[in-house]
Amino acid sequence: MSELKTIEKVLFGVTGELHQIFEGSLEFYKANPDVSFKVRPAYGYNKFYLDWVGFSYDMSLKALIHFILYEKKYYKKILSKKTYGSLKKSIEENQSKKYCISDKLEHDVVTMIEKNAINYMKCCFESNNMDVSSFVECNYDSRSNVPNISKCNVIQNRIVHFKNFINELRIYTNKNTISKSDLKNLMDLSKNLEGIDYFLDLLELVYKQCAITSKEIIEIALSKSLKNSDLSRLVNFVNNKLKDDYLADRILRSIKQ
Repeated sequence: MSELKTIEKVLFGVTGELHQIFEGSLEFYKANPDVSFKVRPAYGYNKFYLDWVGFSYDMSLKALIHFILYEKKYYKKILSKKTYGSLKKSIEENQSKKYCISDKLEHDVVTMIEKNAINYMKCCFESNNMDVSSFVECNYDSRSNVPNISKCNVIQNRIVHFKNFINELRIYTNKNTISKSDLKNLMDLSKNLEGIDYFLDLLELVYKQCAITSKEIIEIALSKSLKNSDLSRLVNFVNNKLKDDYLADRILRSIKQ
């Protein structure tokens, strides 16, 4: 698994957990908007506030993301053994203390995941007409790139919760025609995808409305490091859905013997 694919899967995993936690308490807090959004998700010290962004680290949304990364073993996938060992020791000694990652590349990866996850949570609050002032005050103010299709799951030109996004796209395409601007946005979004499964899920919905955009997304997929088995699956899609013999033959020729 490539590093980028790993990071992508970790991001999807974190936002997926946050989505379940948020949805589990949503109705109560929509009915009680003046109460801080407290959750007890069985992570860490089992008490966090999803709208605590500018507060201290303890019990904040950042702390919850940190414990998700640790307890779901996502940190193991994105950190070196040395960094992970130091982090594990720090948590075992004092789980309320924030661990600072010294390696710049590792720090940047964790920061990117954290930032996208917090912006995702902000969009979840906003789409439910809930107060997002604490997010905005801390510069977590991103909006969806495709608000007609999804209000929460596409942030800073990146799909941050793939399963939810595909479900929303499927519902949208069943009732609507995708606009030219959104087709372009979908093509741009595909540039940040890494796994062939994600490409095929996206193509399955896009090709019904625009074969040209589908072929452009396929070209983006071909620019990635795909295994022969991935290329074969792409050929099957082109043959069965797009009926484009020339494109299928070109992909076949790129398969390593």
